[in-house]
Amino acid sequence: WRPRLPPNSTGGSPPPRPPPPRHIVQSGDGVRLVREGHDWRDKPHLPFWITALFFKLGGISAQTYILPGFLFHLIGAYYTYRLARLFYGRDTALLAVLVYVSVFNLMDASIEIKAETYLIGFIMPACYYWLRYDGLTGDNRLRWKYLLLGAAFTGTAVMTNGRFTLFPIFRGLGCLGHYRRPWHSVGLS
Repeated sequence: WRPRLPPNSTGGSPPPRPPPPRHIVQSGDGVRLVREGHDWRDKPHLPFWITALFFKLGGISAQTYILPGFLFHLIGAYYTYRLARLFYGRDTALLAVLVYVSVFNLMDASIEIKAETYLIGFIMPACYYWLRYDGLTGDNRLRWKYLLLGAAFTGTAVMTNGRFTLFPIFRGLGCLGHYRRPWHSVGLS
């Protein structure tokens, strides 16, 4: 077994797959994605915009190509910890993060511009903030903050992979509401 790394990971040219972000940086056109001279319509633009931003800040290289995916992998781990701690406590949260970071597919996706890493980096915080907005923790002083952050992370998730990302975010909240509903008050106990 050998780890799968992009070509030239020690420096030099970036891997052959990032022409859309490179095109954004070189042409200044962030609306029209181009790969090998043709329009690229496969994915939403947000992951490419993020990678292009890193290219502008750090130069076009293999390291700056990998860095955004890795950072979103870490954001997903952080909010996995916070979400698990909200429900189960510190020890279970640490175990949840251990399971999360040991999933090879997510780490592999963080090496390339794949939507999975960005989605986890946006969906986990969205779920966390919507749960906090719901009043799960009893902290009602900052509900507007949780509303804005939940909406922002939900919006970026939609910009990453479309409307279907709303399903995992709000279905989880729906299941939790169904589970917590006081069934005895409606005579169904």
